[in-house]
Amino acid sequence: MSGSWQASRRRPAARSGPRRGPCRGAARPAAFWWRRGILAVALLAVAFIPLPGGPAAGPQPVACQGHTCRPAVSAQRWASPLPGTWAVGSGPAGTFPLSGQAYVAVGDSVAAVGDGLTVEAYGLRDGQPRWRLALTGFRAGAVIMSVRAWPGVVTVGVAAPAGDGRTEVVIDSVTGVTLRRYPATLFGGAVPPRRSSGPRA
Repeated sequence: MSGSWQASRRRPAARSGPRRGPCRGAARPAAFWWRRGILAVALLAVAFIPLPGGPAAGPQPVACQGHTCRPAVSAQRWASPLPGTWAVGSGPAGTFPLSGQAYVAVGDSVAAVGDGLTVEAYGLRDGQPRWRLALTGFRAGAVIMSVRAWPGVVTVGVAAPAGDGRTEVVIDSVTGVTLRRYPATLFGGAVPPRRSSGPRA
């Protein structure tokens, strides 16, 4: 009996097939999390720190976005020296004579500048001087108070001393020759910008 009982207590035969290793559980080693932390920091650095040579950070100006970016366009067409003494400033004042007041008119391919009793004309396309005219026959103290450019002519208003009326001078815009003179009130009245017409009320 004892022999059979001992035989029944023999260990079972080993099972065939691959043996399973010990269960490691859900915990991961510290090196795994350390590597993931380094990767996360690198991604954040790429996202928030611009690389050299890359696009500038922050929003771009409205005038320069993507493929619509164009260089700024200047309104200046040309530059030409002006006789006399002028001051060059920035802002609304711009360029102005040191004494008196200058008047400018643009039209019909000419730019005319009146200062004191002198009128000068420049080609509107290239800025080349066309003519320079010194107005004569006025009393001392008279000064230009208006300049206008019309088709074929330039009209210049000359104020008499102490505001005693105005004389309108019509000048050929091509040759700079004085064509006519019309008396006018200081402010008001009209002069037709034609070569042979008389004044109108």
